[in-house]
Amino acid sequence: MIRKFLLLGLLFIFTFTGCSSQTALSDNEKLMLIKELAFGVTYQEVKQKFPDVGPNKPEGHPEIDAKESLTEATVPTNVLGYMAELEFNFEDNKLYGYGFSVEFNDKTGAENLYIKLQEFYRQEFGAYMVEKQAEGDNLTISSFWYKSDFELCLVHHKNWDGRHFVNWGFQRLTHN
Repeated sequence: MIRKFLLLGLLFIFTFTGCSSQTALSDNEKLMLIKELAFGVTYQEVKQKFPDVGPNKPEGHPEIDAKESLTEATVPTNVLGYMAELEFNFEDNKLYGYGFSVEFNDKTGAENLYIKLQEFYRQEFGAYMVEKQAEGDNLTISSFWYKSDFELCLVHHKNWDGRHFVNWGFQRLTHN
């Protein structure tokens, strides 16, 4: 499950566009989007809350077969003073996850946002688990919160080219 969520985070990294858009939600409402937008809503319901959201496309776009019924839609938004891309993930047109991505050219900005978000979510959800991974010049530090019906992942990723990304988001837990 951790690996699947990390892959979603990495998709945020590779699809970041840097465009701008505003919604009527406050920063706290965006950070706690799980209270504003329930899992299971449709793309059309997301579009009502985020009118500037892009089209619902197959996840990974042409690289992924649309028959898998996994789709995504993105919208640029400002959160905590940073331009972020917010990605919504759907399965059979039902929302199962969403997350934010912010790109930095320096370590300090990324670390500051990561620590600020880590503290915010610690106050909201309590204790978390940390995982660190390094491969070559890439370094990823992740914090995870697991609740009965969702997981929250916060990632600081240092890319080989010196760019830093902070990604965070919620994903519905499936119970088998």
